[in-house]
Order: sequence, then C-alpha cells, then structure tokens
Amino acid sequence: MKMLREDVAPGMEVSRSVGLMVTGFAMMVSGCMGFAVIKSSIYNRRCFMKWVCFGVFFALLTGCTPNPFQEYYTDRTGNVDIVNSKMIILPEGEPAVFNGSDLDSDYQKMVEDGYILLGYSNFQGANIDFKQAKSHGKKVHAKVVVLYSKYLKTVSGNMPLMLPTTQTTRTNVSGNVSGVGGNAYYSGSGTSTTSGSQPVYVPFNVDRHEYFASYWIKRRGTILGVEPKDITDEIRSEIGSNMGVLVNVVIKNTPAFFSGLFKGDVITSIGGSSVYDGPSWSNALSENAGKEVDVLFFRDGEHLTKKIKLNKKFDI
Repeated sequence: MKMLREDVAPGMEVSRSVGLMVTGFAMMVSGCMGFAVIKSSIYNRRCFMKWVCFGVFFALLTGCTPNPFQEYYTDRTGNVDIVNSKMIILPEGEPAVFNGSDLDSDYQKMVEDGYILLGYSNFQGANIDFKQAKSHGKKVHAKVVVLYSKYLKTVSGNMPLMLPTTQTTRTNVSGNVSGVGGNAYYSGSGTSTTSGSQPVYVPFNVDRHEYFASYWIKRRGTILGVEPKDITDEIRSEIGSNMGVLVNVVIKNTPAFFSGLFKGDVITSIGGSSVYDGPSWSNALSENAGKEVDVLFFRDGEHLTKKIKLNKKFDI
C-alpha cells in the first residue's frame, strides 16, 4: 500500500488561502458600505485591510474550510452496511487517535489485534488540524484513527489582492454677467467622484505536508483467524504448485493463533477443499465453519498438516 498519492495539485493549499481572503474581502465590502464618505484613499485601504484580517479569522473560526480527510477518503469496506453488520462491534463515543510510525508494521499490528480497515484518507496540503481526522473517523464509525504526516517544503510568494480606490474632485465656478438690466455676479461649486482599484501584494508562506490517515473498527469474530494474500510466482516455484494462499497476518486469540499457524505459511487446503485465491478461500471457510478440519500448509520446505477446530460464522 502506498503511503500517499498527490490528490491535491501543487498550490491547492494556496488556493484555499485565496478563498479565505476572498471571504474576508466580501465581508469587508458589506461592512464598509455603511461608512460615511471616506476622505482619504489611505484611510480607505486601512479600513479594507482590517476587514480582510477579520474575514480570514472568521472563516477559520467557523470552520468554513472543507475537511480534506473526508474529501480524500477511500472506502475499503465495499459499501458494506457497517451499522447492521454482524461481524462488527460498533464503537461508542469518540475514536482514539494515534500517531503512526511505519505504515506496514502498523497495519500488521492492527489486523493482529482484530481490527478491520474501514478506509483511508490520502492527500498533500498545508498545515492541517488533526481534529478533522477524528471528526471524519467518528462519521465512518471508526474506533481507532492512525495518523501520518511528512513535511515536504515551504511554498512562498506574494498574492495580489485588488482593493477599491476612490478620488473626489471639487470644482468651483464664479463670474460676472452683464446685460440691459445691469450686472450680476454668480458663484457655485460641485463635486465628482471616480472609483477604481489598486493591487496590494500580500506575502505568504505555506508549509506543504504529506498526510495519511487509516480508520479501523473492531471485528466480532473470524472463522480461522488469518488474513490471506495471493502467492507470488517465486512461492509457486518453491512449493511446486499453483495452489495455496499466503498467510499475511495471524489474528490473535483465534483458531489459527492457538494452533500455531505463522505469518509466511502457505495454506493449500482446508477440510479437503483446495484454496488458491480469494473466492476459493472464502468458500472453504464457509463450508467448514464450526468443524474440526485438516489444514494443509507449506512451511520451510515442508508440507505440514494441522487439525484445527474452526469457529462458527462470527462466533468466537
């Protein structure tokens, strides 16, 4: 399983920052419309910048940004109804959140402890609030969320922000008018206002990280207690057969665990039924659930047999 994929294009986190600033700009406009006539374009700019800061703060405070752990989530249940599944123990309350160390070894440990992978979130982006992973974990009914992050680099630049400008011009008019009836003096004044815009460049620094989060739920039971994996061509040559599935994980406190099956064993038959892929594995377990059967497997160059009492379906 790859740790991360680049689902977010480079610079996307900058675009989100732009979105926040646009939100601030819109709030700034609505707030400044009620102001009296601004006499100075410098004062105007200061007013707008204050509202930009307020708008950004408001957007962050109210959680207006999307949750990337939800947006870039991949389901691994095959759309199974988790809530009504007999093989699942639904958790109560908030999921526990842990920082992972190594993706493969953490996966192995979670499966050994009887957890099923619900899905994972996988993306690149700026600094993220990990509470969003916990929030999404609760939404998908996870009992445990394991988090990974890796710093990549810092992206720096200047972002243009267009601010409105206004200029007011006052015109004074006066003069004399002569006519048959005599002379007359006139005077008056008028104002005209022109509007425009001016770019202001705002510097930014955005840290880019790789993020991965896996979501786990506790299983109720398992018939044998093994997570199988397809065998490779090298293993086929070693055992001299195309039949068999590789034991990838042995789940604790299961028939496989107590009977002494190990990771790396190649199981070739269960109760007389040959196994060689996912469907044949599932059929052999389903047909022999609750029975004591011979399990044939290959280990260290030898073909061995163990008699194992299998669990009933979802009965432990």
